[in-house]
Amino acid sequence: MFERAYSISAISDFRQRINDNMMRLERETRMSEFAVPVCILLLLDQANGGNAVGEEIVRRFNLIDVESRNVIDFYFMGWSRGKSEPFALEFDLSAFQACRQALSKVGVESFGGYADLLLFDAWLRSGRVSLDFSHALHIDLADALASKKINSAGGFLEGLLQAAEGIRDDASSDSSAVIRISDKLGLAVAKRSILDFVLDKWGKIIGGSSLVPLAVRRAGSVVDLAKL
Repeated sequence: MFERAYSISAISDFRQRINDNMMRLERETRMSEFAVPVCILLLLDQANGGNAVGEEIVRRFNLIDVESRNVIDFYFMGWSRGKSEPFALEFDLSAFQACRQALSKVGVESFGGYADLLLFDAWLRSGRVSLDFSHALHIDLADALASKKINSAGGFLEGLLQAAEGIRDDASSDSSAVIRISDKLGLAVAKRSILDFVLDKWGKIIGGSSLVPLAVRRAGSVVDLAKL
């Protein structure tokens, strides 16, 4: 299986992974312009002021890696593979703060304080990679759970994984010529915002079971990856 869930201990790791994937996709697809979905998870551990919501999602790290169907990349900011337990994640507050500061410097400042999800498009255009925070989904998972807009953070995230599976199914059918799945990387590629595909699938899956609107909004601007 391709690795699709990444623990990120430095913003340079995040930047490098996205750039490498986009360059490989450009060579494979021979497309000069395309988008791929990216999901950032900002999660504090309980020892540093977080709550059970973040811990629940972190425990699902390996499950997310397996079940994402290689369509979406998930980045756990400020977390790294454990030294004593290689399949567990360990939180580094200084690394988390550094990632948060890097995002804040390019205008992405919203953070509920416990557990946030940020889903957006990474674009390749004219040989440059950019992150489109102007057209993004931002969910404060802790607030959504506290206000009973979702029943569980894990269940809500499971809907996203099911949406990824739906996108893979569409891409393998003749009905969706605009979506491709990379043969080498497994990532979903589209010529227009793939976030819109994800939200459409996700919304149909959760239906009326969630009061959280899966609507895009401006979380920041369009940022050149090299400037992050």
